[in-house]
Amino acid sequence: MVCYNINDDVNFTLTDYGETVLRTSYRSSVHPRNATRTYEMSIWEMMQIFGEKMFMGNQQIFVGNKVHIRGDFDRVFGDLNECYSTGMKRIDTSGCCGGGCKT
Repeated sequence: MVCYNINDDVNFTLTDYGETVLRTSYRSSVHPRNATRTYEMSIWEMMQIFGEKMFMGNQQIFVGNKVHIRGDFDRVFGDLNECYSTGMKRIDTSGCCGGGCKT
């Protein structure tokens, strides 16, 4: 099982209805409108804005009903990918979730 922290980032693309929900939220000034309707915020903030509108039978908020979560596993995988692409041999694991690349 993968465990995510509510402070982890999530990104998603909003439907027309989702955009309406965001615009009527008091948090709309923090997330200005953009042409792609793609947003990134913490999981807790997403739930604060959209939570009460997320129930069976309501209109779709997220395109394809999909959100992408970036948690610790994804950060470690990103570190590995960076090390590989820069020619480093190993990751310093002395810190939590990848301490950086080592030669």
